[in-house]
Amino acid sequence: MSEKWGNVDVGVLVCGPPTLQSSVAQEIRSHSLTRKPHFPIFHFNSHSFDL
Repeated sequence: MSEKWGNVDVGVLVCGPPTLQSSVAQEIRSHSLTRKPHFPIFHFNSHSFDL
């Protein structure tokens, strides 16, 4: 995918339980720390809908 799109911003929206939000956020952080200059930049956003 990075070869096709290169250095682009990708928004990641997570709606779900805190454990899901945490695991997705951890993956995004891991990707950001090892990201090469020509790879996409991921931005994490979470929303919680508690009743």
